[in-house]
Amino acid sequence: MKKKIGISTDCMCDLPADCLTESGVEIMQFYIHVATGRFLNDVEITSDNIVEYLASGNTFLRSSVPEPEECRAYFDELLTRYDEIIHITTSDKVGLSYSNVQAALELMGDDKSRVALINSGCISTGVGQIVLLAVTLKNSGKTVSEIVTACDAMRRKLAVSFIVPNADYLYRVGYAGPGAKALCRIFKVHPVLCTKNGKLVLKSFRVGSYEKAVLRYIRGELRRGGRIDKRQLFITHAGCPSGLITQVKAKAVGLCRPDSVTVTKASAVISGYFGPGALGVLFVTK
Repeated sequence: MKKKIGISTDCMCDLPADCLTESGVEIMQFYIHVATGRFLNDVEITSDNIVEYLASGNTFLRSSVPEPEECRAYFDELLTRYDEIIHITTSDKVGLSYSNVQAALELMGDDKSRVALINSGCISTGVGQIVLLAVTLKNSGKTVSEIVTACDAMRRKLAVSFIVPNADYLYRVGYAGPGAKALCRIFKVHPVLCTKNGKLVLKSFRVGSYEKAVLRYIRGELRRGGRIDKRQLFITHAGCPSGLITQVKAKAVGLCRPDSVTVTKASAVISGYFGPGALGVLFVTK
């Protein structure tokens, strides 16, 4: 009898809820810590809540992943419904999701062999694109081994980047120093970050009004349209105005003519990392 395979990921995949439901993807939620307590992502707190919270001047915010025992309980429950599970995590060099799941698998005895773990090497809808590939391959009848091999190959082709209004939130999470924070504010400098070798690193800067900087960022990321797999392009943002999103989408379509452009809201975790107004364009390269 053919084995039933479950696809699972963490909440930083930033895929829309209806997409996750339709695809049957299981989600391991993280925790968001704010001044009033700890809340479960998407269940007790949303990205909109985080954007409002930060925009109101609140500064205390951090996220945490489930501890290994809680991860184990999550997989134990999934294994009552699936014969095998493929779990895709955010990069191990960005958070503790991968390492905590690894530790959980060591607690699972023989059931460990029923869970295949993939380190995406990226964040946000970069993870989401690997998840969608896994779903497509599962639905076409591929084995766990075949799906893992294909997902590992895709992770080397992902282009994941974000532009942020300033360095305030990067300073809070340790990605910028106090000098950089001040300079970005004073001179209207907008950092662009990307994932490289699994790490989140500074890629470049854009200067001037944020709206114009975002459009220049999009042009810079998509100017070499021939290298982009045009089947799917994601624009992911944290509370950006609808007018800016419309401009960004139109710019992306004009530059590389993708078959599909999906606009998604960043998770509460990503919104807390980058702050209100962050925006990313994410795609697969050829």
